[in-house]
Amino acid sequence: MENTLFKTESAFEEKCSKYAFYALILYFADIILLGTGAITKIGPLSTRMLFFGAAGLLSLPVIFKNIKKLVKTPVVIFTVAFFAWMVIGAVIGFAKGNRTDIIMSDFMGYLNLILLPTMLVVLNTKDRIYTLLKAIAYCCAAVSVGAIALSFTNLLPFRDSMRIWLTEKGLCALSGMTSVAVRVFFHTGSRYMFAGFLIAFFFLLTENKGRKNSLCWCGLMALYIVGIFLSYTRAIYAACFIVAVVAFIFVVVCKRELTKKVLKAFGLAAACAVVFILVLGGVQKGQNLIKISFYRILLSTDLPASMVGDDGGLIDTGDGEMEKISEDVQLGSEIRQAKKILLGESIAKSPVFGGGLGTAIKYHPEILDRIVFENQEEDASGNASGSAVSSGNAAAIEKSVSSGYVEYFYHDIINKLGIFGLALYLAPYVWMAVATLRAGKSKYLLLSTCVFGSITFFFIIAYFNPCMNTTVGISCYLLAMTVLNLIYNNLEKARK
Repeated sequence: MENTLFKTESAFEEKCSKYAFYALILYFADIILLGTGAITKIGPLSTRMLFFGAAGLLSLPVIFKNIKKLVKTPVVIFTVAFFAWMVIGAVIGFAKGNRTDIIMSDFMGYLNLILLPTMLVVLNTKDRIYTLLKAIAYCCAAVSVGAIALSFTNLLPFRDSMRIWLTEKGLCALSGMTSVAVRVFFHTGSRYMFAGFLIAFFFLLTENKGRKNSLCWCGLMALYIVGIFLSYTRAIYAACFIVAVVAFIFVVVCKRELTKKVLKAFGLAAACAVVFILVLGGVQKGQNLIKISFYRILLSTDLPASMVGDDGGLIDTGDGEMEKISEDVQLGSEIRQAKKILLGESIAKSPVFGGGLGTAIKYHPEILDRIVFENQEEDASGNASGSAVSSGNAAAIEKSVSSGYVEYFYHDIINKLGIFGLALYLAPYVWMAVATLRAGKSKYLLLSTCVFGSITFFFIIAYFNPCMNTTVGISCYLLAMTVLNLIYNNLEKARK
């Protein structure tokens, strides 16, 4: 699989391309391993910014050499169109007097898109693509190992100071599920874990380097499952299940002969992961981690240690803790509900083109009545106590709304850039879906499915866990565009 469009024609260009490739590897490794990047930040710069800048600058000679071909590439056209609309959105935002801090935050989140030409011209061979994919897989493995190690945090005497440090550095969030079990969520690594799983799955089925190599990839798959499990994140669980099922159906329909291989590989990895999780819980003073995970999903909150037994079962403490948990869940539900309603009101003002970057939802007390009404609709007992609860939560709801942070990516982008902006942003994804379907009967079936499955996972969790307007999601978006563009061009060349 070679890049027949973007080539280097001199020793200087090849050397620039080579070092830009190294910078890209470090860029992805930084994203996966170092969370938000604050841990290596010196002043206004972080190592991630340096790798980003180095890759972009080093690739300029190759970009200029292939500029005429780049501007005709579909993913580049779509991305440039979105970027231009985003700039217009920023101008509109400034003209309307929207909050400058939110405008800058919105713009900087999408700035990673400018790395697309670099990736297209630098990732120009199968060896480079495979090397980068393996680097991502190994980094995800390191994150999984880190998650397992940090799952013992509650057994350490310095656990509180460690949690504070990890939180301040933006690496990961730790929270106690019981007096022993710990939820470990890496801000970037946990989200990339499923991509690592699909990459390992691809190499397991395509690399014919003996049983030892196959067992290595299968072991990594099991490791990723454990890392994903320890995140105790419902959105990630659901997205993994949905993408895995759809990918399996697609692969089996395209090449039925792969069915046994796929089932065998996944079954062995899943079985190993379950055994490891059971053993891990046993080592952690007999914790039933699977039951703990079930309660986490069911109650959608972290339980205090006094309410959960060592086997993961609920304990009726009778001291009001359950009521406190119910209030916390109620508050979280009301905040999310209020933001959805307020976003709907804001979107209704300009649904097609949006209100510009920096458009913030505005709190008003009347929102409480609508929240209470919806709660009462769901309350079969007809209990009218919801009014008192909402009144007590009013200050917390107003504070959360005023922060400018919105958990819902799709609502947020429509609010600021409109349906038109969302359509432009999703255009490369739709194009990649078509490219993946076209690759279904080819030798690129598994690679295209794994890459497209990875970015689909990100788009699914983005609804509840915003990541497609940040470095972590956009980096995967760029990688998927690059690989599928290369596959598409090779398929077109083969048909001629």
